[in-house]
Amino acid sequence: MSKKITILLIGLALIGAPLVVSAQSVDISNPGEYDTFEELIMGMIKFVTYIAIFAAVFAIIYGGFIYMTASGDPQKVQKGTQTIVYAIVGLIVAFSAYAIVKFFLSTVFGIDINL
Repeated sequence: MSKKITILLIGLALIGAPLVVSAQSVDISNPGEYDTFEELIMGMIKFVTYIAIFAAVFAIIYGGFIYMTASGDPQKVQKGTQTIVYAIVGLIVAFSAYAIVKFFLSTVFGIDINL
């Protein structure tokens, strides 16, 4: 039984050896659109900012819906108003994070990234 396993492993090694040797000449190109780490960080911050904008728009719509359907109930009016205010504050925080990271990269590292 062990003789069969040994023959199988030697056969696999002989078949796989040319594949290993040919793998050294493969040229792998960059699949992403970012060439440096800083551009990658700015791209991720930009992506998170877009998600925050998307979420804020829906939160504002939801808060407006709660506000409009409150029918004079002070708790629902307050909840709708708070939802709208929190969505706007979240949007300001998201834009501030983008600006802070861009400012930090440009001042500390001297990298000007325009995305």
